[in-house]
Amino acid sequence: MDIEYPSYYEEFRCIAGKCKDSCCRGWCIDVDRESKKRLDRIKGPLGEKIKEKLKEGEGNYYFPLEENGDCPFLLKSGLCEMILSEGEDALCNVCASYPRVKQIYGNYAQYDLNASCEEAFRFILKWDGRIVRAVEEGMGEKLSREQERELIHVLAFRTALWEELSYLPTDFNTFFLHLFPFFWREKVKYFLKVSIR
Repeated sequence: MDIEYPSYYEEFRCIAGKCKDSCCRGWCIDVDRESKKRLDRIKGPLGEKIKEKLKEGEGNYYFPLEENGDCPFLLKSGLCEMILSEGEDALCNVCASYPRVKQIYGNYAQYDLNASCEEAFRFILKWDGRIVRAVEEGMGEKLSREQERELIHVLAFRTALWEELSYLPTDFNTFFLHLFPFFWREKVKYFLKVSIR
């Protein structure tokens, strides 16, 4: 599989308690089955808390938010009770991977960071434009012609976006004011393309 990612992807590290806008609040935490098996093995007070807080609905497991909107394991310090007690391996996949995102198209994959994370956003704004290309053993699925066309569209959009990003200011408000016209143009192009079909 061919993989591409921006040079900052592997440099990213969570700033944990220093984060002003924690990813541990405001959304329900899904727990995958493998993570649930690991969580079930945790003993002591934390194990009891996990059993108390973990819920099941429609065959899926999750940690509902506390009344204040926080994850039940987010401490006042901004740190994660699970990591402090059991290490990062205790985290469920969604917590361990965020803000990393992987887009896989057949035997091509693109990795990046989600700009909704303030530390990831800092990396994105300071990016020097270098792309890392790697090959990983194993092949993905073969793409259909429609999927190939979609991939070409996504890569063309990415290239255009990177060109725009290279001229952007690094302060947050000016950044988004500058991007708005670009996204509007792309939206118009997309709807024109769809309506012509």
